[in-house]
Amino acid sequence: MANQRHSTAKRASAVAPLRQRPVGIYTTDEEPSLDNARDDFHPEEDTGLGGEDRRQGEKTFARWLEVETWRRPEISDMSSIMMAVESACKTLSALVKRAQTDDLAGMYHGGDSGGVNIQGEAQKKLDVVSNRIMVAQLCSPGGLSCVASEEEEYPQMCSTVVGHSAFTGEYAAVFDPLDGSANIGAGLPCGTIFGILKRPPGGKVGPRTVMQSGKRLLAAGYCLYGGQTNLVLTLGNGVQQFTLDPKRGEFVLTQPNMRIPIRGSLYSANEANSHAWDGRIQDYVNDLKTGRGPSGQQYQSRYNGALIADIHNILHYGGIFLYPADNKNPNGKLRLLYEGNPIGMIVEQAGGAASTGFQRILDVPPLNTHHRIPTFFGSPEDVYDLCAYLKRPL
Repeated sequence: MANQRHSTAKRASAVAPLRQRPVGIYTTDEEPSLDNARDDFHPEEDTGLGGEDRRQGEKTFARWLEVETWRRPEISDMSSIMMAVESACKTLSALVKRAQTDDLAGMYHGGDSGGVNIQGEAQKKLDVVSNRIMVAQLCSPGGLSCVASEEEEYPQMCSTVVGHSAFTGEYAAVFDPLDGSANIGAGLPCGTIFGILKRPPGGKVGPRTVMQSGKRLLAAGYCLYGGQTNLVLTLGNGVQQFTLDPKRGEFVLTQPNMRIPIRGSLYSANEANSHAWDGRIQDYVNDLKTGRGPSGQQYQSRYNGALIADIHNILHYGGIFLYPADNKNPNGKLRLLYEGNPIGMIVEQAGGAASTGFQRILDVPPLNTHHRIPTFFGSPEDVYDLCAYLKRPL
């Protein structure tokens, strides 16, 4: 007891001087200066958080991929493609952070289209740069026959991109190079979505490799650029989250085997369009807001204006993301190849559900490379509830 009282008194005397003068109040001779500032302060070490020990136990993306391909030799051919994705995400993450200072946040007015993509949407400078980076990075290692981007009308052959016939393979990539680019000017989250397909048995290598339903995806993922940069990936065997360590410049595994809650308490939707939704979807969302839905729970709204940011939130906390068809987009807004299928695969691999409201998204056969669909992603119970509402008579 004596030792305990002595230890308590010692701590009290050490803290006492801090209590005697409010923070920020100094006498003239106590005013802190940069000359006396510590240049050896490392938060993870000085706060006892064990940062160095933790980093020694972390698994980098490259190491995780090496182990995964050793366990599953059938995916080893995709190793160089996955490393190209990781490299592209690092490059784009840096560009997004410098968008304002490097004058990349503004609108793009060049090219034959005058700054409008194939969707008829105005492009930002970073949309164009991101697309070029993704095309170049994915085609460079070899293994891909073609790449298809949301920003372009037709898939590109990698042999044409690189300028050599040796750059081909049995795989194809689909991607949205910069989802949520409208957020860049305000410094809000945006990201990259991608999926990898393989030439179907008996099929020819070429642009039509991308024209397959989502259930034939071998890999899918997204890179989220925000307060931190996350790479979320599935190779068809669960979902892993990697976070970019800015100190080392490496992605490290931070959440293995992500699982979405069976039911959540969040909904994510652009309610500015709600007046043009199917009345049954309006009823569903109103019931979520008032607690009259099947769960009896009142849901909260979260909407970031970037599909990836909203999906990332739903993956972690559960709930439902909705982008229904409306009067302006009767077939839906999001693209099946570039958004619906990759996100659908990720959500399903995490234990969730992905539906058009009437059909599993991964079962939808693409009609063209820019096929649009209504999309509902999230916790299985929440998506099933939504689908039940749509079975009601109009």
